[in-house]
Amino acid sequence: MPPFTRPRCVRRNSSWRRGGRRPLREVAAAVGLGERRLQQVFRQQVGLSPRAWGRLARLHACVRALRLQRAPAWASLALDGGFYDQSHLVNEFQALCGLTPTEFLGRAISGSSKTAG
Repeated sequence: MPPFTRPRCVRRNSSWRRGGRRPLREVAAAVGLGERRLQQVFRQQVGLSPRAWGRLARLHACVRALRLQRAPAWASLALDGGFYDQSHLVNEFQALCGLTPTEFLGRAISGSSKTAG
């Protein structure tokens, strides 16, 4: 079987670049594939399920936002990052990083060359 070549509509579709916040049904419709086929293609091409990729994309967006703030408003950061609430953010952070967001932020600041004395 020849390797799957991503259709042009998949490569160019902005739904893939929205931080994992688009429903699978919406992305599948936008690229002209069924939901199950999209899951198969996504796993084949990316190596993760769309749901796992969405979790990582959401966390990555949150980490980027954390780098810009010394004292983040956690509830706002959670909602802006696509989490249901602050506890959802903390639980996802712990599940994926092994740290709470506060612990992560503390390590990032203490390890920064800008703050090291």
